[in-house]
Amino acid sequence: MVEAAGAGLEVWASAPLNGGELIDLVTSDLAEFIRPSSSQVAATLAVVASTPGLTGALLSASTAAHWREALNAFQRPAIQLPLLQDICRVLRA
Repeated sequence: MVEAAGAGLEVWASAPLNGGELIDLVTSDLAEFIRPSSSQVAATLAVVASTPGLTGALLSASTAAHWREALNAFQRPAIQLPLLQDICRVLRA
């Protein structure tokens, strides 16, 4: 993805929460570690939004509140790479 972005291509995530399955992997404790005071959904989207080389994400939401939560997750500063790597290690375990 980084190489594609470096070549001037846009890289989009499609269904970044995998139909909600990824939310189940992010416990409330992990959500707090990722982004304090965030919901599990917002923390999961923060990880997606922080993926190096990612232009954006295509997702759906069932309510206006869910859209605002997703938009907020993408508008906040990216998670720094060392923390992002720690999060990925936890999720792989």
